[in-house]
Amino acid sequence: MPLVVTHSDQVPGNVLVSSQGRPWIVDWDDAGPWNAAEEVAAAVVSWATGPQGEPDARVALALVEGYRRAGGTFTVGSPTVLATSLSAMANWLELNVRCGLSSAADARGRVQAETEVVDALGQLGWRWARLDRWTDLLR
Repeated sequence: MPLVVTHSDQVPGNVLVSSQGRPWIVDWDDAGPWNAAEEVAAAVVSWATGPQGEPDARVALALVEGYRRAGGTFTVGSPTVLATSLSAMANWLELNVRCGLSSAADARGRVQAETEVVDALGQLGWRWARLDRWTDLLR
């Protein structure tokens, strides 16, 4: 699939809703070329994950269908469509391990990094364990 310019970080925290109900996408620092199917897959995982890391099929299917209705082409041939999402989480883990171990980090920075490391390890675990379920929802 060709690369297109994308936001590259479509997580719920990067969408703000005005008092009039209009969504605003913020935090464009990761924007750039990406495979559209991988961005859609990453966004679906970010937006459609239940409290225990399980896929919320209703939300996932609504996101994919909305993307297609808006004219987006989305086909998934294999679980590799989630590879970039997994590697982004692994990169976030690595960054926070470095921050937590840095001699320049103060106590507050170490605690924040520790929290992020624990969260990233958990997310990598449940994303990997449910890879087949996510792939099935993305078809």
